[in-house]
Amino acid sequence: MEVFLGRLIDYVASVDGQADVDLIDHVSLGDHAAEAFDRLRAKASARFPVRNWLPQRTDPFMAFDIDLGDERERAAFAALAHRTINAEARIGGRIVLHTVESEELVYVDLAAVVVHRLVAEAGSAGAATLRVELDGE
Repeated sequence: MEVFLGRLIDYVASVDGQADVDLIDHVSLGDHAAEAFDRLRAKASARFPVRNWLPQRTDPFMAFDIDLGDERERAAFAALAHRTINAEARIGGRIVLHTVESEELVYVDLAAVVVHRLVAEAGSAGAATLRVELDGE
């Protein structure tokens, strides 16, 4: 899943999209994902120290904006999106990727030709267990 999500988030970045991830895990994280998780949580904490939280301020760990111009943050998104409670990517304000507490399922709303290309790229990069179900196919 991480390989596919990496290809997908690179595509979103290439078309000036946006992405965010809730930095609350729902599964046990391996070392690679745990390092990315800790790094992004530290960045979120630095932006909004707890002492500055006001009742109207949102939780800094929810909907943490990913800097898609930063390769490490894109890699962190790919490692975490399916391992946290929620992640989204948008193009032009439209949600094109959504995950909710599942390591195995992601919702993708892109043209079939784009999805097939991303799946093929992920397969070439080593993803072996991807299954795609497209509406109307």
